[in-house]
Amino acid sequence: MSRLMRAGLVELLIDNDVGRFRATGLGADIIASGTEPRVEEEIRPRPINTVFLPLVDCIVRTSDVRFVPLKDPRLEGGLLVPPTRIMDSRGHYDTIFDRLTETVRLRPNEAVRSVDSNSIDVREGFVEVRHETLPNLPEKDAKAIAKIVSARRRGNDVKSLPRDKPTSMDFPELTVPWNVDDLVVGGSSQKALFEKVVDAATERIVVLSTFIDTGNVDQLWPTLERAAERGVSVDLLYGAAGDDAAKHGARAQELSMRAASSRYSKLIKIHKDSITSHTKFLIADDGMGSYLAILGSCNWLSTPFNAVEFSYIIRHPAFVAQVAAVFRRTSQGAKLSNDLVSFFGSLNRWGDATVSTSLSTENVGVKLKLVLANEHAAIIRRAATEAKKRLIIGSHRFGSTAEQAMLVAAANAAKNVEDMRVIYSMIRKPQFRSDVTALRKQYEPKGVKFVHLDPQKKRTPIHGKYLIWDKDNAVVTSLNWASATVSDEDQTSELGVHFKGPEVGEAILRKLEKEVPQIDGNFQTSAKKN
Repeated sequence: MSRLMRAGLVELLIDNDVGRFRATGLGADIIASGTEPRVEEEIRPRPINTVFLPLVDCIVRTSDVRFVPLKDPRLEGGLLVPPTRIMDSRGHYDTIFDRLTETVRLRPNEAVRSVDSNSIDVREGFVEVRHETLPNLPEKDAKAIAKIVSARRRGNDVKSLPRDKPTSMDFPELTVPWNVDDLVVGGSSQKALFEKVVDAATERIVVLSTFIDTGNVDQLWPTLERAAERGVSVDLLYGAAGDDAAKHGARAQELSMRAASSRYSKLIKIHKDSITSHTKFLIADDGMGSYLAILGSCNWLSTPFNAVEFSYIIRHPAFVAQVAAVFRRTSQGAKLSNDLVSFFGSLNRWGDATVSTSLSTENVGVKLKLVLANEHAAIIRRAATEAKKRLIIGSHRFGSTAEQAMLVAAANAAKNVEDMRVIYSMIRKPQFRSDVTALRKQYEPKGVKFVHLDPQKKRTPIHGKYLIWDKDNAVVTSLNWASATVSDEDQTSELGVHFKGPEVGEAILRKLEKEVPQIDGNFQTSAKKN
């Protein structure tokens, strides 16, 4: 309705404290003509100049302050607090972006799109600023202000210094209603899930897939066009990195040309720059005023839906907001549209505002926590330590890092559990079958069972990545436990969900066994059953 009002098609009338909407003269003419109005918001990028104030550790608009040189006569006889340290004139891109998006007071319909770190200028001096502009300055408390000034004079201004790396994200664990049907396990069921979610959307759909296969996108294109026909905005992104980036960038360009030539060119947008992330997700509104996120292992824009995937439907607003926050950090530096960056900022704020929201369900709640990229190593060690009866590690690929990444932990767990399985589908080069055979000979006597779901032997491949320990714990993620490595500073290249609650691990295992009976490693018996 606000878009129609901005276009001059609808007006709001207030009569006796009762409001009602009415078509304007222009709006009435359009209705009478039977034509559909095109209401679009023009996005006009413009620079926002800001200044960082070390004294109060905040960023404000340059227009809100006035620079006062050190030689200004008005400063004579006053208390001067000279800079105690020279600030780095460049800073770190992620840090600058974070500070701007978190602290600067944006006006309506504004969003920070990018930061030009080359334009940063450092000057010694002071600024005149209105008190209400500084959120970190104590109001009308002279003693508190004096303490801040004294601390700065002593050089205790660590907070005001530019950080060498971005602020670490730390999301709280949430207790949310649990419905086992929100965890979708399978191959063709992922395609049905995609179509169901996209067909329900009325506002926006964002899809992130590590890879793109234009042939496999063909089967999803009619669903996306149906959404665009309803006026839904669609954003398709990819995250391929390294040697794969150029190949999938060319495919993104091909899809972009297809979208540009269609009648929905302004609604279906393919982002041609990779955001270099192995995370896979789908975010969409549910057609009823809320948003949901789907997180897991499914490469929506490249899969033929013939391998078993894990996808978890996140419905709680606060948890959706956490996914949005990770995406915002992931996309920093990528040339994304201002509209999309603004959308994720608003989605993050929407979730924060509804953090106490509870969803009606007859089922008990479970504890959910996002597992960031650099938290995966810790959680697999935790699973190996906590497990008492069972630990199952599922990885699509088995690579050269498998021993260090998970086999050592698996061997330690095998001392205490009856069922210690490592399940994988593909051997990743430079690892060869002979290398895996050598590891099997070393670790199987220690109680680690290797289950190779080899597609070449007509065994059902699992592309999903998961941990299941005992009956009450499981992790569904995008990370290949047996082939991927993540640096300690990397928080966004992978993303998973840790489930903790009564019988949650058991329920997830039952779903997996229903799809792939062969995961017990008894291929001969399973083949006869099939």
